[in-house]
Amino acid sequence: MAVAIIRGISPLGVFLASAILNNTKLAVVYETREPAWTSIRKHIPQRLWPSLDRIDKFETFVSNGRMFQQFVDHVKNKYGQESVRLIIDVSNYINKGEGPIENAGSRTCKSCYEHNVYGLAALMKFAEPLLQTNFSHRADDLPGMAIVLSTNYLESTVSDEEKTKFLTQLGNTNNVHKTVDFRYSFRMTKTAQLALCRSIANEFELTRRNAIAISVYPRFLSRINEPDANFMEPDLTASYMWELITALSKEENGKFVDLEGVRMPE
Repeated sequence: MAVAIIRGISPLGVFLASAILNNTKLAVVYETREPAWTSIRKHIPQRLWPSLDRIDKFETFVSNGRMFQQFVDHVKNKYGQESVRLIIDVSNYINKGEGPIENAGSRTCKSCYEHNVYGLAALMKFAEPLLQTNFSHRADDLPGMAIVLSTNYLESTVSDEEKTKFLTQLGNTNNVHKTVDFRYSFRMTKTAQLALCRSIANEFELTRRNAIAISVYPRFLSRINEPDANFMEPDLTASYMWELITALSKEENGKFVDLEGVRMPE
């Protein structure tokens, strides 16, 4: 069984996990805030609720690399690292001055940023054995894994120095094939979302056998409690992630198929 690791339990994270489960993949969720999990059903359509019961939760707080390593060990021991095919990071409280829930609001942006970089480093250490392949080899020889980091690590409030530090730790190794500082607006039409997916696919020739880190600025994550922030609306930005994830399994000869044919699950 292929395993998808979802780091972060925001409504978007649960939606992505549910979408993957509906696509016959097993999702392992990194639980960051238990209250968010217990109230998550109000954020997603009822038709996806059965999928939530099949998600393997690892309940802890994001505070340091050691805790994140515990989660990595949990996944490795339970499923075997060779089963991991997709890693998505939707941690949504970085750069907001928040730490673990018991210390919410008490940390500086820089401190929270560094804690999450350490946690991400543990994740990449776990993934590294799958990615130590010369990318010039034939596609069939490459590990079947894609790493998609959809976070606000590179939010505009972060200094250029801190961005450089993050990209150095993340991308200056064999762990990641490409890194992207990828931004989009809060409200985006379906056509624009598809165009973004095509842009990613065309520019980076992303396939299941490439490792790619996409750093996204998900503005809607910080606005999820606002009346107009229902991310399940089809014209909002979250659905582009479904398009991208679905496209990972719909490549032909190393290229993406036309994403116009990709639809949200019923």
